[in-house]
Order: sequence, then C-alpha cells, then structure tokens
Amino acid sequence: MATDVSNSGNAAAAEAARRAAEAAEAARRAAIEAAKRAEQARQQAEAARQAQEKASKSAEGAAKELGQTRKDLVQSQQQLESAKPEQREAAKKNVERLKTEVDSAREKMKTASRTLLEADTKLQKAEEAVARASKSAEEAMRKANTTAKKDPINALNPFGSNEPFSKTDIANAAPKALEIKDAFDGANKAASDALAKKLGVESSTNTKEIQANLDANHDFAQLKQDPAKAKTLEELKIRDGKDLRSFGQKLASQAEGDLAKEALSLKGVKDKEALASIVQASGNTLTGKARETLADPLFARQVASGQDPNKAANLQGVDLAVASFNSELKNVVDKPVSEWTEADANKFTDALADQVEKYQDDPEAVESLMTLSGQQLKRSAELVGQGTEEKGSSEEMKGLTANLSRIGNAAPERAAAQLAIGIANEIPEDSEQNFVDDGFGQFIEDGGSSRFRDTIAAALQQQGKEEAAEELIETGGGSGLDDIAGDVLDSIKDAGEFLLDKAGDAASAAFNFVSEQVIGRLGDAIRNAAADALNIDDQIAKLQSPGDSFVAKAGVEGSLFGVELGAGVEMKITKTEDGYSMELQGEGSAGVASELQLPGLGGVDLSATGTASATFKFDFEDAADVEKAAETVAGVAMGVGATAAGGPLAPVGAAMVASAGSELGFIGDHYESTTLKLEQKAEVSAEVGAELGLPGAEVGGSVSSAQAIEIPREGPPSLILEQKVGVNGALDIAGPVSLPSGGTLAPGQVGGSAEISLETKVPIDLSPGDLISDPVGALQQAGRTAVNESTTTLSANVEFTSGAEIAGGPVSLNSDQGLQVSLSAEAKTKDIVGALGKAISGDLSGALSSLGQDTTVSGEVRAFTQDTIGFEDEGVSVGVASIDVTAEAETRSSEILTDFEGTPAELLRQFGSVINGVSFTQG
Repeated sequence: MATDVSNSGNAAAAEAARRAAEAAEAARRAAIEAAKRAEQARQQAEAARQAQEKASKSAEGAAKELGQTRKDLVQSQQQLESAKPEQREAAKKNVERLKTEVDSAREKMKTASRTLLEADTKLQKAEEAVARASKSAEEAMRKANTTAKKDPINALNPFGSNEPFSKTDIANAAPKALEIKDAFDGANKAASDALAKKLGVESSTNTKEIQANLDANHDFAQLKQDPAKAKTLEELKIRDGKDLRSFGQKLASQAEGDLAKEALSLKGVKDKEALASIVQASGNTLTGKARETLADPLFARQVASGQDPNKAANLQGVDLAVASFNSELKNVVDKPVSEWTEADANKFTDALADQVEKYQDDPEAVESLMTLSGQQLKRSAELVGQGTEEKGSSEEMKGLTANLSRIGNAAPERAAAQLAIGIANEIPEDSEQNFVDDGFGQFIEDGGSSRFRDTIAAALQQQGKEEAAEELIETGGGSGLDDIAGDVLDSIKDAGEFLLDKAGDAASAAFNFVSEQVIGRLGDAIRNAAADALNIDDQIAKLQSPGDSFVAKAGVEGSLFGVELGAGVEMKITKTEDGYSMELQGEGSAGVASELQLPGLGGVDLSATGTASATFKFDFEDAADVEKAAETVAGVAMGVGATAAGGPLAPVGAAMVASAGSELGFIGDHYESTTLKLEQKAEVSAEVGAELGLPGAEVGGSVSSAQAIEIPREGPPSLILEQKVGVNGALDIAGPVSLPSGGTLAPGQVGGSAEISLETKVPIDLSPGDLISDPVGALQQAGRTAVNESTTTLSANVEFTSGAEIAGGPVSLNSDQGLQVSLSAEAKTKDIVGALGKAISGDLSGALSSLGQDTTVSGEVRAFTQDTIGFEDEGVSVGVASIDVTAEAETRSSEILTDFEGTPAELLRQFGSVINGVSFTQG
C-alpha cells in the first residue's frame, strides 16, 4: 500500500513537472512570436515612413508647381493688359493655356495632398502599432522568464534559472522613447489614452519625460521579480512604473522639506530591506538632486527605518554617525567582539576607514562614529599588541594596521591621538615589533602617510616605552623619534589632557572620542533612532476601543555596538475610557524605574527576595503623550543596559539616560502605581485566602493562584490575591450557543479560551516592605477591619478565535479575527464570598445565581482583530542596537458589538447561553 502511495505521489510530481515545462515552453514560443510581430511592426512602420516621405515630397513638388503656374498666369494676364493690338491675340491664347495648366496643377495638388494624408494616417497607425507590439513583446519575454523559473528543471539548476531571454533581448524588443514619442505625436485623444494605458506611461512628446517613465517601468519590473519586494510594492500601493515615479517624487519633495498634504507615511511597512530598495529604485526614475538623494543607500535605509525624509537627507554630526554605523558597520562582522581575530578586525576597520574618510569634513560625525566603534577599536588595539609577539596572521595584521592608519590620518587630530594612545597602551616595551612595525611600514611604502604611525610612536614615548617607539619609527622611512613633527607630539599631550579631564584616567577613556557636550547629543541620536524604528505611533493608532492593547518586548535583549546586553523591558499600552495606560515589566524595567524616581515606593528594593517581578503603570490622556513616553522608555532601557555593560559603552549609555532628563520627568508625572508580583508559594496563598474567607486551593488542580502588592502613587498599599480557573486552546461546545450580539455558535471543538478569575484586593496601612516579607502576618496585623474592607472582582472571559461556525453573526472567524464575551462583578468580599467557591470550581452560572440582586454585573461582546507588529520574529535593528522583539509583540483592536449592565438575573437571561454552553474546566 505504501508503494502505491509513493508511486502515486511520484506520478503526480512528474505530471506537475511536465505541465510546468510545457507552460515554460509555451511562454517562450509566445514571446518569440511577439518579438517577431514587434519586428514586423517596426519594418512596416519604416515602410510607411518611407512612403510618407515620398508622398510629402510629391505634395511639396505639386505645391511648387501650382505656385509657379499661378505666378506665370498672373504675369501673362499683366502682359495681356499691356499688349499692343497686334500682340493681344497671342497673349490671350497664352493666358488660356496657363489657366489650363493651373487647373491641372491644382488637381495634382489635391491628389498629392490626399496621398500625403493617407500616408500620414498609415504612418501614425504604424507607429502606434510599433509601440503596442513592442510593449507586448517586452511583457511576453518577462512572462516567459518568470514562467521558466517555475520549471523544475530550472529550479534544480545550481547555476540559477535558465531564463530564455536576456536583459539585452528584452531591451531590444521593448519600445524606445523615440518610438513612443512618435506614437503619441499625432494620436487622437482616444488613441493616446489607450496607448498610455497599454504602455504604462504618461501621454507626452517629450523624449526625456518618456524615457524617465520607461526607466520607471523597467525598475518596477525588476522589483516585481523579487517576492519580498513585490509584496512591499503592493503594501505601498505601487502597481506600475508610474506609481513608482510618483512615489519617488513625493519622497523627494519631503526630503526637500515640503510638507505636502500627500506626504508618505512609511513607518508601518514591515520589510525594511525591501522598502530601502524601492526608495532607491524610485530615485532612479528622477533627475538631478532628487535622483542623487533617493539613490543614496544611507538615505534609503534611514527612511526605511522610519526616519523623517528631510532629516535623512540632511544628516550631520551625531545623527549622521548613528545612521552610518547602523547602515554600514553594525553587521560587518557577525560575531561577539571579544571573539574577534585579526581577520575580523581587519574587515571591520576597513569598513570604518571608508566611513571616516567619507565624512572627514564632519569632525563631530567622525568622532561619534569612532566612539560608537569604541569596543571594536579597543579589540583591534589588543590584536595589534598581540601582533608584536608574532601571534595571529602577518597578512591580516598588514591589513589591520593599514586600516588603522587610514582612520588615524583622516580623523580629527585629537581623536587620532586618542586612538594612538589606545593602541600604544597594548604595545609592550620591546625592541622587536614583529608583525606590527612591518604592517605600518608596508602602508607607508605603498604611498600612505606616516603621520598616524608617528603619532603612535609619540604615545609610546610618552608612556615610557622608548625602545618600542624607536623600533616602530625606524621602519618604513622613519629616521628616529627626534624627527617626529612637533604638532604630532602636541596632539598626544592635548589628547592626554582631554582624557584626564573627562575620566581621570587616560587609558580607560581612550576609546570615547567625543566631548561631554557632544556625547549628550549622541545619546539623543541613539534614542531617536530607536523611536523611529519602533513604530509605536502606528501601533497606538490601531487601538480603537477601550481595552484594546499593544504589547512589545522592546529592550536590549541583543547587542549595542556589538556588545551583548540583556535587559529587556516589556511595554503594554492599553486604550482606556479616559486615554491610555502604559505598563512596564521585565528585567530592565527596574532600571528604568530607578531613573524615574517614582513616588510611593518608600525605598523598596525592587530586586528584594520574594519579589518575582514588578509592573509599573502610567496613565496618559492622549496618544501623543503615551507615544512620547513609550519611545523614551525604549531608549532609556538601552542606555541603562549599556551603562551596566561598562567599558567604552558606559559613557554612551549614561548619556542616553542623562539626555532624556525632561522626558523622564514627564513620564514620572504620569505614574500611577507599582505592582509587585510575589514568588509563587501555595501555602501562603492558602493562608491569605483562609484569612479572607476565600475558597481554598483544594477546589481543583486547574486553579492557579498568585499574590501581589500594589503600591499606588498616593495612599496605602494593597495585598492582592488572584485565583484563576480555565481552559486554553480548544473549547468543547456541547450544543448550539446563542450569542448576545446575534448569531448562533455551532457545537464542536472551537479554538479559543475560557477563564474565570477572582481578584481580591485588601488595603493594608503598612509599609510595602512588611507586606513583601510576610503577607500573612501583615494581614493578621491589619486585623478584621482590613478584611472587611477587601473587595473581590469576579470576572469571566470567553474568546472564540478559530474553527467556530457562527450562523447569522456579525463576524466570521479566521486566524486574525475573533469574538470575545466578558463578564464582571465587583463587591465587598464578605458580601459575595458564597458565590466565589462555585465560580472557582467552574460553575459560573451557579456563582452568578448566588449573587445578591443588589450586586451590579456587566457584560460585553467584542469583535477583535489581532496582528503582529511591524517587527520580524527574530528581532529588529534599532539605531546601533539589535533589539529582540518576539512574536509576543502584537496589537489587539476591537469593536464593541453589545454591552450590558444590570442585575445577575438579567445578565443570566442575556448571556446564559454562553455561560452554560462553555466549560471553564478541563474535561
């Protein structure tokens, strides 16, 4: 039987391969025929052109003949009037003869004009035919190439797909700008419109404009060949070359600072690499400065990452450095810096030297670039030190020393001297430099400047390493330490004083090349890069109804400047009745909170024993405020992590935090509370529950319990006990369930979840520290009054996500859509304690029936949509950091279909079918 299945599968595969091969061959033949028709059309157009030229000459000759005979007739008539009597008869006959000749010439002229008109018409049609046929040939060839890629024979070809038509073939067949001009020139409006639609270009007789449109079509076709770029083109609503050119024109206007109403918003585009390619391609369709700006890879990547086009087009200083590092340097070596070899350092410093030389007219940008590369330059210096002992590769060392020379020679004088000091720190006092002096000497012999090599020698001399300095300077044409230029020695002294003033220790600060004034702006630039890439504003805009939320784990679970960090912050932004709330949790949240100096914590150690995690809540009135706060948190989280990492990163990280002073104050002003989740201790939960009269843990194995302490901005803290029971993944619907919002849910297995939860809150006027260390003792100390003041919220939440069949309902469920039914009731714990045991056992109907009729309960039904944010699962690059944003990052938006508030009995009547039709416990 297995053999039959295998044979069947092989036969099906063979049949599919045969059909694919036939389709590829059919497409190839069709393209050949289309190319032949295009060539025939060109030949016919040429014949029509020659016929038109002949007819034009004939018409011109007829016009001249008619003009001459008319002139002769006028002269003969004048002669007749002045003729003597004996001459009049002859003159009269001459006039009659010329009249006959004029009539004949006039008829010739009419015939020639008709012939010319017919030739013009034929030529116009032939020129239009050329444009159409050549466009059809181009399309057929591209289709044939695409179809060929689907042929399994080509798919298995290790050298790539055997496309039947080359770029040259397609270019030869495709319509030319002059051919299109000729087709449009003379076409009536209907024909012109039809041609424009067929050719995908604006109707024009300007060959430059036509060529630009043709280039746009060509670039669009090239982009469409790549599935990822094709998907992004569709996302941007770019459907042809005309749209691509329009996209480029709008982007160029924004780059110039024109704040047009139709400004492009690109933050929500998911594939940043594809978007950057499209930006560059759109630039190719333009001319002059606009073309130069959009075609620049750095501009394209910055815009793709979310930066304002005008800012991306005018980058300088720290902003240019951050952009350049992110675009050109960050991914050059995919390995932790601490593990680099000479080959890795050679590769990175070569790329860095390119950037330093490119931007050497912008000293702040170069110094910032070198600071961002501080860890990599430090490792490179360590490898140079090892090279003096003949460790590693001599060839790679030649490359590394050449690159360092290029960097030092192009960098500002003080930065170059700092780098020299950093390298000299790693070179031992020895008369033999081995690979190192050979490497620097080779660079000089190849025509490079000796200035940076001499600067290192001066630094060695200042550090008391005379023999090492002398050995380094003698190779490659040097004549000794005494010949080093005085300004080189002065630069070492100035750099040393600069480092001592900044850090008190020149060695430790050698790879931080910027001043205290600049490092603050550098911190701002990095935080702003993070804000651009996180795309928070677009996610917040999706939150339509109270309860909708956006969650992203956006911290530094990755690397900053190539150094591993590990302090993530999870942000949850929720739309509320009064605005928005932002909740922070995760390992890095405590570091952010410490910078906020939040009120009400009373010196609580957030990492104290017994505290499993902390959640910090903030409330904001509008989207702009919560967006500002979320973007700041992301940047500050990186800064806190960078500071903790130490080394060259520490001052940059500190600057990222320090430069956010006003933003941090703004966030602190909106602080509401801190919730400290306590470690899971079942016995503590049971004791706390017993004190409150809550149902015990023996209710069922599916019950989960948790304790927490909520510390508000003002007022006493509260002890919180949460108990939950529910199922997740598959709901067993026993019979038809009538939905309050309309429609009926069919019985069966449905994807989703069902949960009942009890949250009991007890206000206790004791310190948060006492509550953390001994929740039960604190509750007993607070006494019966605290117990009597406790409140419990009974909640139920049912979600149907997929696999459900809803007849007559407002939504149809797929992987992104769902239906949510939620219920809640809040009262004094002592007043509803009888209902809680039933609720936590899964008997929601019994629990609601046990509530007093004076208890207010509420319910609502929502249709919701859930989608992932614009980040790849494996992480997203933000500025100079690689930030881990996992699949947990998602946005939920919803629409309320129906809501309710009333007595338990009324709720049961309206929501009873759902309450009784769904099981809240595992079967």
